[in-house]
Amino acid sequence: MNEGALANLLDGLCNNKALKKFIGAVNKLNNQHMECIGHSIQNDTALKELDLNQCDIDDEEAAHLTKCFSGSRLENLCLSLNSIGDHDCGSLLSSIPPTLKKLAITGNQITESSLQTILTSNRTLKIFWMNVNPVFGEDY
Repeated sequence: MNEGALANLLDGLCNNKALKKFIGAVNKLNNQHMECIGHSIQNDTALKELDLNQCDIDDEEAAHLTKCFSGSRLENLCLSLNSIGDHDCGSLLSSIPPTLKKLAITGNQITESSLQTILTSNRTLKIFWMNVNPVFGEDY
């Protein structure tokens, strides 16, 4: 999607209060985009599912998203096939809203230290996908 179309889509998302599911997959998202998505997470109480699969999200962009989780009603979040590392995996896990039941972070840069955090701090997740990460060794 070109930048203008993506900006229009995200502007609409920011102003929507009835959307239940947003799939923004396979779009390169920057900090400004993530702030807009974060605003939607906080303000659209109907938004339950967010799919940002393969959006070139790195630790910095993930940080913009995680600071907006407070008060959200998300139940399902997909951040697979991005570049999220241990630092923001920790931030993500410590800020998970109590409503989140499914989290997918497959194909990122998660190592053993994050796995330990995941296993000891999870209080809400019922389904968690994290395959294809360095924690599984060189042949992951």
